[in-house]
Amino acid sequence: MNAEIKDWAMDPHRFALNGLVQQHQNKERVAVTFTTPNKRPKGKERTEEIKFIEDFLKLQDKVVIGSAREQQIKLTNSQRYQKRAINQLVKGVRAVAGGSEM
Repeated sequence: MNAEIKDWAMDPHRFALNGLVQQHQNKERVAVTFTTPNKRPKGKERTEEIKFIEDFLKLQDKVVIGSAREQQIKLTNSQRYQKRAINQLVKGVRAVAGGSEM
């Protein structure tokens, strides 16, 4: 889980998309556009491009965070079941050691 989050945070494609948003905000010429064929978008086109990229990054964030949350839930559940199994084992050992039947 930690490796996945680290990879997500240090993803070069993520940095490139953030750089692209910065270029749009600085009203610079961009190499790639997603919502328009115009390499020098203006006004509303530029705003739509920024919104598109930011929404994509938010979606990616939700996927990674959801995956991490799911892994955490699985870990918590497995620890709970493991604790219960150990408690049942201890209970059985005590019953056998005490000479009583389970």
